[in-house]
Amino acid sequence: MTITELCTKRAKAWEAAKAFLDSHRTEKGTLSAEDDATYIENNRCKRTLTKSPPGTSSLGLEDC
Repeated sequence: MTITELCTKRAKAWEAAKAFLDSHRTEKGTLSAEDDATYIENNRCKRTLTKSPPGTSSLGLEDC
């Protein structure tokens, strides 16, 4: 997978996370405990797309 493909995949994950927050926030702007756990898990997957493999230099994905 190329850096461009990884950036695209990360951008799609970010948009999905934003859409999730927008559709699951209460009137007070908070999430239920269940929705919060789901968001945290989805965000963990996005961070995984940003990390460089051990023993390699940064791929620059933090800036995607």
